[in-house]
Amino acid sequence: YVPEGVGIQVMDSEGIIFVSCKMHRMLYQGLSALDLNFSSNTVEFQTFDMTFVYNDLEIVIDLD
Repeated sequence: YVPEGVGIQVMDSEGIIFVSCKMHRMLYQGLSALDLNFSSNTVEFQTFDMTFVYNDLEIVIDLD
């Protein structure tokens, strides 16, 4: 299992969080190619895909 507290937060245009989703008892299933190369000093951003499943989804909506 992945440590608790992994989730997604949705913010409005002012940066205020109004929806929080936490995934409990989450398991990683796959990770695309992720190259960790330290031979270059050039900063380069790369994306990767990750798949996972979770047993419980907790959604908190704050409309105040």
